[in-house]
Amino acid sequence: MKARVLYVDDEVINTFVFSKSYENDFDITTARSGEEAIAKLKDERFDVLVTDMRMPGMTGLDLVKKAKEMNADLPCFIISGYPYDDEIQKAMDDKLLLAFFSKPYDSTTVLNALKEAVA
Repeated sequence: MKARVLYVDDEVINTFVFSKSYENDFDITTARSGEEAIAKLKDERFDVLVTDMRMPGMTGLDLVKKAKEMNADLPCFIISGYPYDDEIQKAMDDKLLLAFFSKPYDSTTVLNALKEAVA
């Protein structure tokens, strides 16, 4: 059985590319907002959360914090077109995030990180 990954991004093209890139290795579910992701996390079990940082309504970091309240052991990653900053560094230091990837990201690096997270 494939590990389940929830990928969150408000841009349809990004959810499509992520899903197609990793569908052979993981069971990918997508959400277009933090709110939609929270609803999915309440109803389903996921092995990994990967989210964009800047989205309308809720940032990726806010989503990660809420997801960790629901499941403290859920491995979380952020992929963003925005630079690594103090807020991301604090989340890394606090062990909220396993890694931060800059867009455009290297698909092999992300694949290896996801595989390691579910191993």
